[in-house]
Amino acid sequence: MKKCKHENCNNPIFGKGCCKFHYPKSSLKKSSLLKTLSPKAIIKKEEKKERTKRLHAWFISEIWEKRPHYSELSLKWLGNEPNTCFFHHIYSKSSHPDLEFIADNIIQLTADEHAEVEANSTKFHLINTKREEIRIKYGK
Repeated sequence: MKKCKHENCNNPIFGKGCCKFHYPKSSLKKSSLLKTLSPKAIIKKEEKKERTKRLHAWFISEIWEKRPHYSELSLKWLGNEPNTCFFHHIYSKSSHPDLEFIADNIIQLTADEHAEVEANSTKFHLINTKREEIRIKYGK
């Protein structure tokens, strides 16, 4: 059995010629949580947080309070309390930020339907039809 290469150590080798007590330890990588953000990144993060709050408030005032609380696909009851998973952007916010606060671009779905449409955006005929209507109306 090979012994540790450190002087006066008779422990068996763990790796790199050393025992588990003398094996070189790599420095801990900085976690993204420990990383300090630049002032510009902090501002951007705060702006995104505020935009998200505005969007959620808009969902309630412009969609939830004005439309029946049913899935537009299956007509299943969504309940009395709004949840962000009930609202789906037909054209995504990232690719079409100008449509983010357009009510025509929002469809109400159940949480399961929302997950399905996120996985396959062309799965539902109604959403495809609405996408085409938005494209014609807003020139997308």
